[in-house]
Amino acid sequence: MVDLYTRARGEKGPWLVMLHGLFGSGDNLGGLARLLELDYRILLVDLRNHGRSPHSSTMTYLEMAQDVFAAMDKESITQANIFGHSMGEGGDGNGVVGPVAGEHVGGRRYCACVIRWPS
Repeated sequence: MVDLYTRARGEKGPWLVMLHGLFGSGDNLGGLARLLELDYRILLVDLRNHGRSPHSSTMTYLEMAQDVFAAMDKESITQANIFGHSMGEGGDGNGVVGPVAGEHVGGRRYCACVIRWPS
């Protein structure tokens, strides 16, 4: 298990754990978090091998999910909605926490970005 770097924002509402994409960090979701913190308590997470979190020689979705749940436990979050972008979403709707979501996850929301190059 890796002790993830996290930042909490907002003071009211249900918890929303926000997971960044590959090569990113929780900072990538800061603008969106600022908008959502009016209605949610937000936990921005730097996944293992990303941002300010420790690095590990392994990085499976299962390991990352266990890391996220440990970070939630550290913040005394018993249930949260999960927002994932790109790798945080997993591309197939399962994302980092999908395979072992269990009772920790109240709902999941996913975000994918589409880039259109000018012709």
